[in-house]
Amino acid sequence: SIDQRMLGDYLPQNFQTFGNRKDVLLEHVTLDKLQDGSNENKVILGRVVGSIHHENCVPFTFALTDASTLCVLVSVYNWAEGRGPVVGDAVALPEPVLEHHQGTHDDLEYEFKSIRVNNPLYLLINGKRVNRCQFACTRVKSTYEIH
Repeated sequence: SIDQRMLGDYLPQNFQTFGNRKDVLLEHVTLDKLQDGSNENKVILGRVVGSIHHENCVPFTFALTDASTLCVLVSVYNWAEGRGPVVGDAVALPEPVLEHHQGTHDDLEYEFKSIRVNNPLYLLINGKRVNRCQFACTRVKSTYEIH
């Protein structure tokens, strides 16, 4: 089990602000209690059990599980290269948007659930907010020359 203190700022008694919504209280739920789509006013807390590495480091994808034993893939965009949780870290994520995937390939059936995170600054790793230096800023580069 994961110590509830790993919810950090997202503990149920703490008010949150998400965009225009102020004074939001989050309810801690296990992964199996999430509904497909938006899960407003909910927060999940799980343990990283693996990650998926590929040449293109965007998104950073890891597998997360909790006491329910359900495992979901979490894809985090805009995370600086070389950053991200490691196996064993506790991750808290507010208001997750869950997507259910099903498919077949070569007569094999696949089914899994995933959560997309556009901003890593919403995550808590081991009870602490992700630092701003871990956010991948957009860089505009031009090859156009003025003559």
